[in-house]
Amino acid sequence: WVYVESTVPVNNSAPQIQIDDGSNNNRILVDDGNSVNGGTRFLVQSGGGIEALINDFSSSATTFQKRCVTWATNYAQSSQGGLLSAVDASVTTPVSFTQIGVGGANGSAVASCTIRNLRSGQRQLSASEMQAITAP
Repeated sequence: WVYVESTVPVNNSAPQIQIDDGSNNNRILVDDGNSVNGGTRFLVQSGGGIEALINDFSSSATTFQKRCVTWATNYAQSSQGGLLSAVDASVTTPVSFTQIGVGGANGSAVASCTIRNLRSGQRQLSASEMQAITAP
């Protein structure tokens, strides 16, 4: 799981957090790339294929958002501001991560936002745990 507080530069496709293997083929991504509602997304990619794409919450570029994402085999979900996204129950997660990017991906800093209070862990969080840590 990953928790991050950040302002979101709406539709700039700027990664707040990316955990990967040095490529975009195997990654966990939290960014603002949701062009549907000007909000955030949570992406899981394995072997170059998109396993989960959760376009979930609208956001304001000037307000800090509390976001948490969690994943496991056949499970991906996110929470923002105490709200939960739908569950994606058909996820194959990448198995080989070598780096984490904060404010960018693959060595490129691209996020035009402020990021603070980053946390991560090695177990799947429950929906109620995610709601509790992202509550306003």
